[in-house]
Amino acid sequence: SSCGRGASLVIGRKISHYEVIDKLGAGGMGEIWKAQDSRLNRMVAIKVLSNASAGDSERRRRFILEARAASGLNHPNIITIYDILSDEDSEYMVMELVSGKTLGDLIAPGGVGVAKTLQYSTQIADALRAAHAAGIVHRDLKPGNVMVTDSGLVKVLDFGLAKINVATELTEETQTID
Repeated sequence: SSCGRGASLVIGRKISHYEVIDKLGAGGMGEIWKAQDSRLNRMVAIKVLSNASAGDSERRRRFILEARAASGLNHPNIITIYDILSDEDSEYMVMELVSGKTLGDLIAPGGVGVAKTLQYSTQIADALRAAHAAGIVHRDLKPGNVMVTDSGLVKVLDFGLAKINVATELTEETQTID
């Protein structure tokens, strides 16, 4: 089904088998929406490439690259990508819905203290180690791209500026051609 332009998303709209429930936020490349996956009966997050970005072939390429980069990583501290969809107007990335706050929201003016700094930084380092082992360099790691759940689990988000090792990218392109 045609979904129209990203900015025209409204609560109740369907994108494939995902029903839009609520807007979660917006970033440099688009908006993030909470949606219900009717096939697997779970809540997901859908990142929608913004109208301005959707018309830019380089941004569309980066958006798809982000989905491919993150989806190739299976790690508890890296966001899980479930699907990527597109229509004539936009691109949609479906990912796990992470409940919690960004590290940016959690860091008080005085910091978070030594114990939490070690807890968070160890998980971030482990996520980056896994990404680097797969030939992926994040390149946009900042507090706003790190979610922390209420239980203290860290999830690294937004691989939109990731640099993928040329050998890895060629392998993925070959796999998509077959």
